[in-house]
Amino acid sequence: MTNGSTINKPENGRRYAVGDIHGCAKTFEALLWEKLSLQKSDQLFLLGDYIDKGPDNKKVLDIILALQAEGYTIFALKGNHEYFLETDVAYSRQPGNWHKLNDLLEAQDLINAEGSIDQRYLDFVHDLPYYFILDNYVLVHAGLNFDQPDPFSDTESMLYIRGYRVDRSRIGNRIIVHGHTPIGIDEIRSGLDRRERTGTINLDNGCVFDYAPDPTKTGDLGRLCALDLDALELIIQPCLEKNSSDQNKG
Repeated sequence: MTNGSTINKPENGRRYAVGDIHGCAKTFEALLWEKLSLQKSDQLFLLGDYIDKGPDNKKVLDIILALQAEGYTIFALKGNHEYFLETDVAYSRQPGNWHKLNDLLEAQDLINAEGSIDQRYLDFVHDLPYYFILDNYVLVHAGLNFDQPDPFSDTESMLYIRGYRVDRSRIGNRIIVHGHTPIGIDEIRSGLDRRERTGTINLDNGCVFDYAPDPTKTGDLGRLCALDLDALELIIQPCLEKNSSDQNKG
């Protein structure tokens, strides 16, 4: 799938967009099967950041690849953490740096017994597009830079931008659906209500921060969110990952 591919609505299925997963494989699976009851007739759009911070990065990628192989309609975007993986691997392959992958890579569980990353994961990450265009939406990891003459030309901003203003007249009056910036669940709900005015819907509730708290992140975080793009229903799956301190409490 290439950048800017226009994705038509399925004839019979539903369309879901899912926020940042960050290695929370148990939560991701619960969302797919217990909350969404995903069908092969549905379209599932993943907004990037499948890896890092959480415990099961490899499993998250395995789930996505398995769904694609089994005939589910999965549209996955590149997030900044997938880009980090690409740059870390490229750096580690330079002369004298081959031993540094362990030091560089946050998603340590992706490193195999030979000290490298399986090529299928690298191919998957390399081929991820930066955005999709739907009938009423632009799907992207972080957002678009409307200070550029062509907001679709700035792929760096698609991975990193925050706090931008949307000019819907330049994107066919579409609404941007994104992740990247964790916000509280009430902010996500109110943002959904204000979508026509702001031109954006943020689906990142910082699921991973229930597993790995970050004092710099504030708000009511800790859930993986999906949005039914047609019914405009927000589907919420609380984080199921447990860190060592959680396990010790029991």
